[in-house]
Amino acid sequence: MSIGIFLGFIMRDKFPDKGFFSTKQPTTLDEVMYLVDQHYVDKIDLGSIADTIIQSVINKLDPHSEYLSYQELNSLNEQLEGRFSGIGIEFDMIHDTLYVTYVIPDGPAAKGGLKSGDKIISVDNKKVSGIRLPTDSIKSLIKGDAGSVVEISCLRNNSPFKTTIKRGNIELSSVDAAYMVNAQTGYIRLNKFANNTYKEFMKALMELKARNMKNLILDLRDNGGGILDQAIEIADEFLSDDKLITYTEGNHSPRKNYTCKRQGQFESGQVVVLCNEGSASASEVLMGALQDWDRATIVGQTSFGKGLVQEVFELRDKSALKLTIARYYTPTGRCIQRSYNKGEDAYYSEVANRKSSASHIAVADSLKKAGKIYITPKGKKLFGGGGITPDQLTATDTTMYSDFLYNILGENVITQYALLYVQQHSRDLEKKSNAIEFSRKFITDNETWKQFLSFVSAQGYETASLRPTEKPAIEKSIKAAIGRQIWGKDGFFKIINAEDKDISTAIKALSQ
Repeated sequence: MSIGIFLGFIMRDKFPDKGFFSTKQPTTLDEVMYLVDQHYVDKIDLGSIADTIIQSVINKLDPHSEYLSYQELNSLNEQLEGRFSGIGIEFDMIHDTLYVTYVIPDGPAAKGGLKSGDKIISVDNKKVSGIRLPTDSIKSLIKGDAGSVVEISCLRNNSPFKTTIKRGNIELSSVDAAYMVNAQTGYIRLNKFANNTYKEFMKALMELKARNMKNLILDLRDNGGGILDQAIEIADEFLSDDKLITYTEGNHSPRKNYTCKRQGQFESGQVVVLCNEGSASASEVLMGALQDWDRATIVGQTSFGKGLVQEVFELRDKSALKLTIARYYTPTGRCIQRSYNKGEDAYYSEVANRKSSASHIAVADSLKKAGKIYITPKGKKLFGGGGITPDQLTATDTTMYSDFLYNILGENVITQYALLYVQQHSRDLEKKSNAIEFSRKFITDNETWKQFLSFVSAQGYETASLRPTEKPAIEKSIKAAIGRQIWGKDGFFKIINAEDKDISTAIKALSQ
């Protein structure tokens, strides 16, 4: 008994907050929750109250800490893992009919015989066309565990057919496109940083090097980030020796340095990185390292400005807390996190307000006037606190676009029209050997334009509000959407980039 008492006191002192030995007093919140549970007049759901309290606490933190439901956590994991279980299609509702708009090559749907343009009538004998089901409901019918099967009834050229498809693991590629812009310049576009991003990037890089690539345009526009380690691995391919790539530090997270560990595969070629307001987090880590070491020219618009690192903590009920645990810093010591003192709404609206050319330049200038100056090895002045400011700013003047154009782009109306166009002109389009040839020769004649306006009107949009200045942008989008139907994402970007101002600026920067 004496030995037991002696050990008890030792364990209590060594583990004061653990279980039986806990001497920690309950908080006021604990007391309130207990009293409500034991004495409140009506029966209540303490779980819902706890959710409200959790959300209130998180709202007092930063814009990137958040409480995730079980479904939201699964969706996040799919994005970070770069895969999901399903059949591998994209779909859209046109009028009240569900169309297949894209089939992932070599995926379960492709092996099951589905093609872009097929009309899906039912899934496992449950009707999906003619009733305007919500997108989430359609997804829940089509998606499922790998190895399970789904029966899909379709119409193709008004002929019905059924196919049974075995679901599988669908890879979500991080590389949207990789091709040679000209004889010496390669182009790679990354849409995120997931578990497989570095592996996919290296495959694309080595294929372009095999084609005698001397310069690289790395497109990180609208890349919202992802896994930090993947961005660090890619940065290592551009930087030599044991250079510092980034470091992280927080109140409960001691400083951790991330440095180069190997000889990179592209340490000497010229590099231009494209960015915009949608480039954030891991994208900014990569850009910051290359800019700080004078390794790349950054072209585009000021990036988002997210300098915080999150970790996901799973909770007992299978929900999760995505909590900011540290800040990351570029090699010169910059933290590019924007202020969020005015609240989350102001934080996100500030990015949206940058999109006009005047406000964008004003933001960049204000950073230079107010921010601390950081100096690169070659003497270039840099600034922190508000995203990565490009070395060459390219303003995108969106004031010429109306709500009409934003609406038809946001609602995939152009993609839907392109699908129908391809069905109507499949024989002519099959004669085009590649996306570049198609882009050069495709012309939106009067008949095509009238057909497009008629289609848009049938979707409920008032075409009278269309401005003449918007027509070139729409024609370009139609051409790119048709290209995606035939040659996939690679074809889409080859077409859309052919008339892209940022790409033109990048090529000019490389020549200089």
